Amino acid sequence: DALLFFRMGDFYELFGDDAVEAARILEITITSRDKNKTNPMPMAGVPHHSVQSYIQRLLNLGKKVAIGDQMEDPSTIKAGKIVRRDITRLLTPGVQFDLDGSQACFLGALIQSGEKYSLACLDASTGECRVGPLQNPEDTVQDFESLPIKHAISLGEWPKALLALRREGLLTEELPANT
Repeated sequence: DALLFFRMGDFYELFGDDAVEAARILEITITSRDKNKTNPMPMAGVPHHSVQSYIQRLLNLGKKVAIGDQMEDPSTIKAGKIVRRDITRLLTPGVQFDLDGSQACFLGALIQSGEKYSLACLDASTGECRVGPLQNPEDTVQDFESLPIKHAISLGEWPKALLALRREGLLTEELPANT
């Protein structure tokens, strides 16, 4: 559920649907390594030295980003073998560390008890944490809108009373209620 950037030499590359989506959003060129095949795999990339600005743009639009870095020195790998890569970072709009740190980015969690809701928020870059009391949906909406929440999580289905909170640039996720 994240756009996956693979480190490949001096570039971070995206493939398949991730490449198509990133190319559209970031206005970068989409290409393919296997252009002569019937269904070539879409590919798009950015230089490694400028990847942070591209990632920040995606985060600002409410996207998740995963980084797959090379775990081996390519010069030590036999010809024809693939360099091992692992996911080394997962960034979301609410869990990020932008270049200047001037903008608060809260990760918010909605908690429901009966017909009342509470909002818990964390700014991972500063450690600021806020937890609100159980209250009616209207007050929860007001609290939510007063904070720079960039990523909101609901345990179980997103509460119908709070659907109005969804907006552009906000990543919303539902986690299983038993999490």
